[in-house]
Amino acid sequence: MTTTQSDGGSAGGPTVLRILLGNQLRTLREANGVTREAAGWEIRASESKISRMELGRVGFKERDVADLLTLYGVTDEKERVRAEQAIDGELFLIRKGKRDNFLIRIARG
Repeated sequence: MTTTQSDGGSAGGPTVLRILLGNQLRTLREANGVTREAAGWEIRASESKISRMELGRVGFKERDVADLLTLYGVTDEKERVRAEQAIDGELFLIRKGKRDNFLIRIARG
């Protein structure tokens, strides 16, 4: 059973995955001495978007994560696949939540 957070998300939902992936990206960025500004430039975004991504406040595009992993020197295929799986998991939970909410609305009439 998932619990509901005050923001309407579920405790095991996409927000948790975004936070975990964002934390991993921040750790990699810092370990490689890359600034948020440089990371933002690499994905055609602002420094503040990098901050929001690293804090799990926004979703991720696969292309952006792939570009950041390349910038951070991540060549290990297992690490890259793990990041892609986190994005896929987030998208699955978002779609499932929307479907479940839709079904609940229909059932209630």
